[in-house]
Amino acid sequence: MFYRVFLKRLWTTEATLRPFKYRLIRLFLNLLSVELQYARYRGSMILCGRFGDVVVKFRLVVMRENFDIVIWRDLEKKFGKNLSSFRFSMDNSEVKLAFLSRRSAIWPTTSESRMVECSTRSYARSSTTADMVAQFPGRVIDAELPKLPRPEIGKILASSLFGKKNVFHPALKEKYQNEDLITIMSRIQQHVLKNRLRVNEFFRDFDPLRCGKITTSQFHRGLDSLGISGIQRMFLSLPEIETLITQYRDPTDPMRVCWQTFEDDVDQVFTTKNLEKTPELEVNPPSQEVQLLQRKGTKAWHQVNTPRRDLCEEALDKIKKRVLKRGLLLKPSFRDYDKTNNGHVTIPNARQCLVTNGILLSDEELYALEERYNSDMGFNYFWFLKEVEPKREEVPLYQGLYAKTKAVNAPPPKKPPTRAEKDIVQILAKIKAKVVRDRIRVIEFLRDFDRCNEQVVKREDFKRGLSDCRFGLSENEMDTLMDVFASPLRRECIDYRKFSDVIEESFTQSCLERAPLIVPLQHVPTKDCEKSFLNFEERRAVSVALQKLAKKPDLQMNLLCVFQDYDKSNCGTVTREQFLKALHMRGMADLVSTNEFEVICKCFGFERGMRDEVDYRSFIKALDVLYATDKYTPI
Repeated sequence: MFYRVFLKRLWTTEATLRPFKYRLIRLFLNLLSVELQYARYRGSMILCGRFGDVVVKFRLVVMRENFDIVIWRDLEKKFGKNLSSFRFSMDNSEVKLAFLSRRSAIWPTTSESRMVECSTRSYARSSTTADMVAQFPGRVIDAELPKLPRPEIGKILASSLFGKKNVFHPALKEKYQNEDLITIMSRIQQHVLKNRLRVNEFFRDFDPLRCGKITTSQFHRGLDSLGISGIQRMFLSLPEIETLITQYRDPTDPMRVCWQTFEDDVDQVFTTKNLEKTPELEVNPPSQEVQLLQRKGTKAWHQVNTPRRDLCEEALDKIKKRVLKRGLLLKPSFRDYDKTNNGHVTIPNARQCLVTNGILLSDEELYALEERYNSDMGFNYFWFLKEVEPKREEVPLYQGLYAKTKAVNAPPPKKPPTRAEKDIVQILAKIKAKVVRDRIRVIEFLRDFDRCNEQVVKREDFKRGLSDCRFGLSENEMDTLMDVFASPLRRECIDYRKFSDVIEESFTQSCLERAPLIVPLQHVPTKDCEKSFLNFEERRAVSVALQKLAKKPDLQMNLLCVFQDYDKSNCGTVTREQFLKALHMRGMADLVSTNEFEVICKCFGFERGMRDEVDYRSFIKALDVLYATDKYTPI
C-alpha cells in the first residue's frame, strides 16, 4: 500500500523534523479511511484537493508557497498526487510545518480551509507567511529551528535517563568497553580458580622444547582451549586478547609469547612458586578482589543512585510477598526459556515470566530489577530466585544420626573435683593400699613408655600405665596426681621415677645404707573413706553398741563362722541383710537398736562395686579387742 511506503520513508528523516513524525504517522494511518469516505480511491493516487482536505482535518498547517512546491514536485498526469513517492520534502529543511494547539484547536473554518485549498486552479500566490501568522496569532509554530549541538546523542541510552525501558533491540545495547590489563588478569584468575584449571596443561604441548615461548597463533589456541575467547565460557574480545599478547610478548622475538610467565602470573591465585627457597613465606589465600569480582555487564550496585536502589528493594518486597502469599514457583517459568541451563534469560523473557505468574510491576521497577540482575549473558534468574524464594536450609539426615552417635559415644561430662579428689595424701594412700594388697610394682607398668630412658613419660602414657594397674582413680584424682608429679622442666610430661619411689615406700624406705639404724615401717592399708566418717554423736553411739555386743567372746558365740558362710568369695565383706541375719542367728540383734545398727554399718562399711557392704573381719576384731580389754577394766 502507498501509506506503508510513506511511513517507511518518514522514519528515516532528519532529526530536525523528528518531533512531527508521530503526528504525520497518525495522519497517514487514517488516510485509507478518508479516501473511502470520499470514494476517490485509486490505488496509490488521490486527488490534490482531497489531499488538502486531509491536511486540514488533521490540523496540519502548511505554507502556501511550500505546499505549492510539494504538489508540483510530484505531480503525476496533472491531476493526482503519488503518495508512494511523496516525501513531503522532509529530506530538506525547506518545508515549514505548523501544528495548531490541541486544546484551542477546532475544526477548520472556511477561512482556514481556503488557506490549504489544494485545487490546481485556485492557488493564490499573494499570501505570505506573515499573512498566516496574522490570521492565526499564537497558533502557528515555525518548525524551521536551528540545529543545536547534542553530543550525548548516540552515546547515552534513553533508558538510563528516563529510568525505564520498553524496547530491547540489540542496536540499543550499550557498547562493549574493553577492560584494562589488571582486570583481564583478575577475570582469568577467577575463571581458573572457579573451574580448578591448570594453565600448564593447555600450553605445554605447543612447546616441545620447553623453552617457555610459543607463537601468537598457538597462544590464541591455548586460550581457546582454556575456555577464554569470544565464543567460550569466558568472553574476551580481540583487543583484550591483543593486550595480553602485547604484555607477554617475547622482547627478542615479536612473533612469540612467553607463556610460562603468563602461567606463573595466573597460578598466583593458588600458590607462590619456589616456596622451597623461602620456607618461612606465608602463602595468602586468593584475594577478595578475585573472588568477589563481578561478571561483565553487571553494575556496581553500591554506585547506583539511592532512589533506584530503594525502588529495587521495594519491588523485591512486592515479589516476595506475592510468592509467599500465593505459593508461586517461579523457577519452572524461567527454566522454560533457559535452553542451555546457564542461569540467564533475556530481559523480555524475564518480564514475561513475571507477568505469567501475576506479578505486575511498573516500568521503573522492572528497570531497577534489570539493573541489579543483568549481566553480559542476560538476566541472572538464579541470583534473582535466591533472594526472592529463600529456601530453608535442609540439613542432611546423616548429620542427625552422626550427632546422636557422637553423643552416645562421648565421654561423660567431667564432674567438679571434691575435697578428697584434690587431697594428694588420700590419693597416695589409696594407691599404696592397692599396691600392698596386690603386691604391684608400678615402675614395671611405666618403664616401657620411656624408650629413650629420659625418666619421664607423657601424660597420656602415664594414664595408660596406671589404668593397667587398676587403681580405680577418677579423672579428677588422675589430674591431681599428674599436676603433683609433673616434670619441672617439661610440664607436659610426668616424672614417673619419682612417683614409683614414693609408692615403693609402702614396702621399704630408700637409702637405708646411709642410715642403718632406722627401722622401716610397712604401710598398713585402711578402708576408711568419706562414707565411713563419724561425727562425735555417732562415735559415741558406736562405742555403746560395741560394748553391748562384746559381752560374750567369739569362742562362745561362733559369729565368725556364720559370716564366712555368707562370704562365698572370701573377700571379707557381706551385705547389710546378711550381716543382720547373722546377728539374729546368734541372738545379738536384740542388744542394739535400729539407729545403733545403722551407725555400726556406717562405721564398718565398705564400697564394693555399686553397693555398700560391711567388713565383718574388722567388726569381729573390734569385738575381740573390746572383750580382751574389758576383763582388765576395774569395776
